Amino acid sequence: MGPRDHSIASELRETCSITVYDASVKAPWGVLSGSNHQLGHFDQCLSVSWHDLRGQYCLPSIKLKPLQPQPLPRDVHSSEFHQQQSAWLKIQFAGDPTKRHRDVVRWALCVPASCSPRQVEAALGAALLQAGRQLGVQLTAELQTEYCTVHEQQNGLPTSTILYLSCAAALIILVIVATVYDVTVCKEDVNKNEKHKGVLHKAMILFSAQNNMRKLLHVEKRKSLQGYSPLHVFLTFCVVSVHRYMDCYRYPIYNGEFIDMALHTPYFYVLSYGTVHINSFFARSGFHLAYCLSEEFEKSVEARKILLSIINRYLRLTPLYFMVILFYIYVLPYLGSGPLWKTTVIQEKENCEKYWWANILYINNYVGAKNMCILPTWYLSVDFQLQILGAILIYMKWRLPKRGWVVTGVVLVLSVVMSFSVLCQKQTDMFFTYTKEFHTDIRTDQVFQEVYISTLGRVPACFIGIVGGLIVYNQRAASFRLSKVSGPSVFIGVFYGCE
Repeated sequence: MGPRDHSIASELRETCSITVYDASVKAPWGVLSGSNHQLGHFDQCLSVSWHDLRGQYCLPSIKLKPLQPQPLPRDVHSSEFHQQQSAWLKIQFAGDPTKRHRDVVRWALCVPASCSPRQVEAALGAALLQAGRQLGVQLTAELQTEYCTVHEQQNGLPTSTILYLSCAAALIILVIVATVYDVTVCKEDVNKNEKHKGVLHKAMILFSAQNNMRKLLHVEKRKSLQGYSPLHVFLTFCVVSVHRYMDCYRYPIYNGEFIDMALHTPYFYVLSYGTVHINSFFARSGFHLAYCLSEEFEKSVEARKILLSIINRYLRLTPLYFMVILFYIYVLPYLGSGPLWKTTVIQEKENCEKYWWANILYINNYVGAKNMCILPTWYLSVDFQLQILGAILIYMKWRLPKRGWVVTGVVLVLSVVMSFSVLCQKQTDMFFTYTKEFHTDIRTDQVFQEVYISTLGRVPACFIGIVGGLIVYNQRAASFRLSKVSGPSVFIGVFYGCE
């Protein structure tokens, strides 16, 4: 290698070094407003690759603490802050668990891939110790392995991913072919009896998008159920809004102070009782279960109808549910990257690899709950378990009318007493406290484990709906009708009163 080659190599290495430096965060900004994720430039860091020099993106956690004790604000819940006051009044944790911690900052660094996370943590800690002394601040660093990312060359997708994509593509093609068949071949045979048509025809119609969309959009009007849709829409709005807030709190946000202030508004108080709002969906589910099974049992009270309804529900939910789980395992990890990719998407993949079987058995709210695969799926498990228990009690009511009502009442009272006993014994709150730990990993939160995803805690709500469904069905022929306003009002009064 000649002098010119050495010069070019030196310039390239210098350029790579500048790129690494430029991708790192030099100084934090917006800390007082709750911007505690200083992300730098992820893609620029990983783009560095020249001989033995490769970029590695790390996101260490840096804690700020004053060397000398500083005064705390008089009101730890207040967001008021004057610029002439000490910044420590806002930075240090004063005791309000709902506020974002401003004394801990995620600070992006771009370092050579040859450095291990422990080496980066040690080197950063030594540099911060010296800088902190000069500034009168104690700075400590912590770096976990999952917060470091190195660009890895992909030699094609794994066989498992290709197999999943092939199956998904085959299903899409089948739906397209079945839809074309339904639109063209069956257009003139709409009124013909389906019993006289072959198995292939029925299978094609089963996968037809047109046929399924028609069934999906079909609304069966029952006068006894009118007036509850607006209530359902309102409760859905509350649940979606709360979960949207949780996502804002958990992930990096530009102005975290806005979220802190939103916690103390009347609007958020209405939304924050997520446990009660979710219970309304279980009550509605129990209402529909009681009404629909009562229609079947009025024809003939047979125990096999319970088994058939459970099997029908399982087969209706599980295939698509399983496809979503496989998507999380085999496809989702390859769809992107980012500073928090390993701690979110990859962690979700690993949870699903370990506990997928608990999901399709609908027991994941008890088995492996702290490492649950796809967090919102706890609802499916609780609902499925309640459907089984509710169907049995509805059957008993129709088989033994008087004793069935007694058993239903006893189970309802016992579920309320047992839920209350669990709360008292384990000293658990009924509602969430929106703390930093809650938003970091909700799966480990005590309220989430003991109350939120517990089937026992949802039994009263479901049974209120079942009792309401049985009463409405028995009185369907009565001349008296609740209006569209008074009906939901009575439901809200009874439901929230019991809660």
